[in-house]
Parts: sequence; structure tokens; C-alpha cells
Amino acid sequence: MAEKVYAPMTVKTREGRFGEEFRIGFNVAKMREFIDLHENATGYVNLQMTKRRDVGKFGETHTVTLDTWSPTPRTEPPSADDVF
Repeated sequence: MAEKVYAPMTVKTREGRFGEEFRIGFNVAKMREFIDLHENATGYVNLQMTKRRDVGKFGETHTVTLDTWSPTPRTEPPSADDVF
């Protein structure tokens, strides 16, 4: 398993009028650097947000990490067994 790359941002939740709200904050310069460093071939940066076990010292309830998953290309055409 690859080491997690954490995005330079904080995520906190609170109850709003229509349910849970996410409050996301980041330093613009650090986020630009993160985006420039991790942009994929199609111009995207894919992130994954997960709930923390414990609330952080500044009230963070979630962490955001770089989603590095990419599909593995098939070398053979699909067989009849691969169809539903």
C-alpha cells in the first residue's frame, strides 16, 4: 500500500439547517503548490475525504488525501465469462 499524501487543508463539520455541513479551509499558496505537484495527465487532482477517528486539536473532523488509484489497462480483450 502506498504512503498517504495529505492535502494541505482542514475539514470540519457542523450541523446546519438542512443537515451536516462541511467547512473546508486551505492556504491558497500551499494548495496551488499541491495541485501543481499532483496534477494528473488529464489535468485533475483527485482527492479522497475520510472521517477521522478522533477530532483534531483545531476541530478537524475529516482528513483529505490524494487519491492515487488508476485503472490497470487490460492486455487481453474481455472474454464471455467477464460479461454479466
